[in-house]
Amino acid sequence: MSESNQSNNKKCQRRIKKPFIWLIIIGLVIGTGTLIISQFPEVGYGKDGHWGRPSPERKAKFLVKMLTHKLDLTEKQQKRVNKIKNEILAKRKEFKGVRQEILNGVLSQIKKPKVNEATLNQLLASKEVHLKTMRKFLVSKFAEFHSILTPAQKVKLAKGIKEFHKRHKR
Repeated sequence: MSESNQSNNKKCQRRIKKPFIWLIIIGLVIGTGTLIISQFPEVGYGKDGHWGRPSPERKAKFLVKMLTHKLDLTEKQQKRVNKIKNEILAKRKEFKGVRQEILNGVLSQIKKPKVNEATLNQLLASKEVHLKTMRKFLVSKFAEFHSILTPAQKVKLAKGIKEFHKRHKR
């Protein structure tokens, strides 16, 4: 009986060791893969600082590439679209500063014993002013982009946007 118990114990130990060894191997593979990927930020979105979240620059670059391909933009049109893209990205950076300013103002109010409503309203009013300027800027850039396109490209664009919204309806 004792020999039978010993052989059963050895079988049981082998059964336990096999999955454990596989878990170690899988862990090493995943760990090594993660380490390798982290060394090459071009893979995924690591270059932008957030995995799975592309930067606005990367999104804009993708959008221009997609428009160029789908609408068959000419060289001249591509240059103008890239110029518009760069102007919008530059304007966006300005807006980022305003957002940070408002956040700092709100955080300072949170730390105070009593909230100063006038200060918060003034902060938010400055944001509204900036939003209005940004809206006007974006509308003018859209009009500029629209003027670049041929009538056939405008039809393609409208059809593509309609299709996009149909697929991504929530």
